Order: sequence, then structure tokens, then C-alpha cells
Amino acid sequence: MSWRVSDRTNFWLHVSEGAFASFGMGLMSVGSVLPVLVDRLGGGALLIGSLGTIGAVASLFQVLAARFVEPMRRKKPYVVVVGLGMRVPHLVVPVALLALGASQPRVVLCLLLGTLVVGAVSGSLLVPGWMEMVRATIPGRLRGRLFGYRHFFSSLMGLATGGLVAWVLGAFEFPRNFAAVGGASALAVMISWFLYLGVNDVPTPSSHERVPWSEYFGQLWLALRQRAELRRYLLYGVLLAGSAASFIFLPTALTKGLGLEAATLGYYMAFAAGVRVVGSPLAGWLADRVGPRRLLPSGALLMAGALVVAALAKGFVGGLCAYGLVAAGKMLQMVCRPAVVMELARGRGRVAQLVLPSLVAWPVRTVGPLAAGLVVSWAGYPLLFSLAACLGLLAVWVGVSLPGLSKSAA
Repeated sequence: MSWRVSDRTNFWLHVSEGAFASFGMGLMSVGSVLPVLVDRLGGGALLIGSLGTIGAVASLFQVLAARFVEPMRRKKPYVVVVGLGMRVPHLVVPVALLALGASQPRVVLCLLLGTLVVGAVSGSLLVPGWMEMVRATIPGRLRGRLFGYRHFFSSLMGLATGGLVAWVLGAFEFPRNFAAVGGASALAVMISWFLYLGVNDVPTPSSHERVPWSEYFGQLWLALRQRAELRRYLLYGVLLAGSAASFIFLPTALTKGLGLEAATLGYYMAFAAGVRVVGSPLAGWLADRVGPRRLLPSGALLMAGALVVAALAKGFVGGLCAYGLVAAGKMLQMVCRPAVVMELARGRGRVAQLVLPSLVAWPVRTVGPLAAGLVVSWAGYPLLFSLAACLGLLAVWVGVSLPGLSKSAA
């Protein structure tokens, strides 16, 4: 396969910036140390659940931003500016922990939640422009490998630092231990931002006209009415979002719930990174060879299996297996879902269609984490994970029957 020089340059810049961004955000995410940090700062189960709700509510801004992004002929300046806002929590939280973590934990908790809101809203505003940039600068035949490689390299960095995170959380006193992890996160996400500056800005087709809101949402409604494959994919996303709402409690369930130290998270993270290191290149290659649609249900099945294991886990090994299955399932979703939705989005309102899955799933993503927190408070972790696994299996069934997609995008 021959590549144009511009394709090769953009490909590796997207891979490298995405790898650093995924790695940095993964260090301080709802799937790693963030729920444990909130618990350590005095937040309860409902507050931990609200971490997922923040992202869900903020996702509404995606479809609003799409209307403004679509007429833009060049998307890169928009992506660069908004991308800084997404990195705010990673820059503020380590400083707040060092300054106030020991004396005023509640103040730090409020700052953490406030900056998470800023980061979530900025991230949602970023998505339409970023996806259009990928679409414009990366040919369809390379997108599976793009997402596979970026997760491979981010996971490789996670594997290399997972043991270090375990050591830092165990060796230093609070709040210096969490501040050190947050500092590494801030460094990584800023490196990703500087790398993105090198991506070649490719003009995209544009009418330069911003359509009225009524016409804009009318285009989305027409696409939903006419295209069964789009409706089926949206249902898949809703079911998967309901199942994944429980993942925010996985770190606390597998540490505090089993009586293990917070440092155990470092080993879980390292093992999960190892799974992604091995699987990401293979997943990207398979997505380009057999089509992302065919791999999509496999990810949901692995995630449902992780929830079953988490419900039954009794010790460190059970937690390790759960984290490994979650990592494999999420890896397949991250590789396949962007490629699938880029293929589905076409015609008028194309940019809005890219973010339509987030709009449709936002009620579940908003209420789901809070409902999960109530289930944990009333009945414990095993029931939560069992119910979530059932939703995951329903998503598998819907994904298997997803019609209408070609083997890969052209």
C-alpha cells in the first residue's frame, strides 16, 4: 500500500497526539484513580456516580457545536483552541491537591468537580471538529489502524507507568501521591496538544451557511426516519451506555469493596494497559480487514463478561481479570465505534450525525451513574454489576444484527 506524504504525516501525528491524550486522561479518569480520589476527599457513592453524569450532560453540547462547526471550511483552529479547555482539570487538580488537599479536602473536591465540568463541556464542544479533522486528513482505509495504533502506544505508556503509579500511591502520603499522578497526567495531555499543532489542516466541503435550528434538527429527524442501520446503531449505543454506567464503581469495588489498598489500582492499570498493548494493533488491523461492524459486538460481550467477573470477584485475581476484560472490551469499542459512525454519517447534517449517538444516549449516561450509585448504596456492588451485565448482553444482540454497513469506509 502506497501512502501520500501528507497522509503519512497526518497519520502519525494523529497517532502520537492521541496516544499522549489517551494516556494522560486515563491516568486521572473515572476508570482509574478519580473515583478513589473523590472517595478520599470525602465524597460518597452518589458523588462518585455524578462523575459520569457530568460527562453525560456535557455531551449535549456536541450536537449544538456541530451546527457551528459544519460551515467551517477549516476546523483546526477551532480544535486547537477548544482542546485547551478540555485539559483544564488535568492542570488545576494537581496544584489544588498540593496546596489544599491536606487542610481543605472539601474545597479541593469542589474545585475538582468544577474543573471536571469545564473539561467535559470543552471536550464535547471539541468532538465534532476533531472527528471532521480525522475524516478529512485520514483516508477511510487507514482509520482502523489509526485508532488501533493510538491506543497501542497510549497503552504501552500506561504499561510502563502502571507499576510506578502503584508505587507512588503506596509510597507517598495523601495528597502528594495523587498530586504526582495528576502531574504526570497534565504533562501528557499538554504534549498531545503541542503535537496536534503539527497536523496539516485540510479544507473540508462547506456551504459557509449556518442553517436555522429547525432545519438543522429536521435533517437529523429525516436521517433517523429513513435509515434503519442508523437507528439500530443508536439503540446499540444506548444499551451499552446503560451497561457502562456501572464501570465508574469498578475501582472502588475492587479496592475498597474487597479491602485492598488504593495502590492496587496501579497493578490493575498496568495489567489493563498490557492487554491493550497486545490487542490494539490487532484490533486496528482486523477493523480494516473485516470491517469495524463485525468487531463491534465482541467488545460489548467482553465488557459484559467483565461485569460478571466483577460481581463474583473475591480477591486480587478476580479484580485483575475484570480489569483485563474491561480493557479488551473498551479497546474494541474505541477502535470500531469512530470508524462505524464516520461511515454512517453522510448527506446533509453530516457533522451532527457524527455526534448523534451521544445526543441519543445522554439521558442514560446522565441518569445511569446516579442510579448505579443508588443501587450500590442500597444493595451493593454484585447486584449492580449483574444488572449491568444483562444490558451489555442486550447490546451484543443488537450489535450482531446491525445492518447496512460495508466492509470498511472508502
